[in-house]
Amino acid sequence: MKKNCALKWGTLMVVSYFILSCHDKLATEQPNNFAEKSNLRLSSEAGAVELNYETETTRRTEITSFGLTKASASDVIYSAPVVVRSAVKMKIMPDGSLESESVELVPSNTAMLAKHKSLPDPNGRYFKRVIKGNFMEIFDRNGRSKGQQNMNTPNMKAMLDEIKAAKAKSEKNPEQAMNNVVGFGASTILEMAQSKNAQIKDRGKNVKEVTLEIDEPTSQSVNSFRMSYVLDIEHNRILSGKLLNKKTGELLNQTVYLYRVAPETGKQVISRVYSVDFYDDKVTSRKEKTTTVTEYKSFEFIDNLN
Repeated sequence: MKKNCALKWGTLMVVSYFILSCHDKLATEQPNNFAEKSNLRLSSEAGAVELNYETETTRRTEITSFGLTKASASDVIYSAPVVVRSAVKMKIMPDGSLESESVELVPSNTAMLAKHKSLPDPNGRYFKRVIKGNFMEIFDRNGRSKGQQNMNTPNMKAMLDEIKAAKAKSEKNPEQAMNNVVGFGASTILEMAQSKNAQIKDRGKNVKEVTLEIDEPTSQSVNSFRMSYVLDIEHNRILSGKLLNKKTGELLNQTVYLYRVAPETGKQVISRVYSVDFYDDKVTSRKEKTTTVTEYKSFEFIDNLN
């Protein structure tokens, strides 16, 4: 699937998902996994396209079956809810390079978190993460660098051309073009489905269901997936999605997208994403379900393209 994500669909989706996934994963990295420090900073130059937003992500993993494994104290910690709130500034520069800064904020949804005392972190808590070029650097709350790590960030020059084309097609409805840019646009998926002669069904007025089949080669075999999306064609939005194992029919992920009207602009923007991931270890029969709710706040899209 990753190989196919290099196509047009993945190029657009990477804007909204790449940064968030990197920040979440690196939030748990230890300092000794990072190399030298260089105090990365965002450029003062305006980006060709900029995204500024806040997200609050709540994630909880439930062990639905232990299978051959035994419950342990670490499972209690593993299953505890995690709440991460971040303010993200992201720029795609005119040459297609990516820059991003994510600053950790105090979560507003803390009612479900366990109340306990912990010893001070001798390494200092990670507070800010900066991506520039092919590097990510993390900083603690006092502004001290904790180190840097290589990142294989894609060049997005081709995507800037996609944005220009989307703007030209959607001059009468710029919010449709923006949905394409930030990865929640239905027209991109529909075009891919049509080019692949994929299954397309009507699900109501201006609503379609698209099913795509994707093969992901690995060193030992080929994993086959079936991706299904429900699309709001009129407003160019993804309403929901499913990812299944093509061979077994096993549900791997189910996601629902909710939108709102921004009072500042009157345009529809992404509001909340509900996602459930299912994991089944074929060796131990251990099964897990991870529920993730991501709320987008203060979503701002700045278009500096001529």
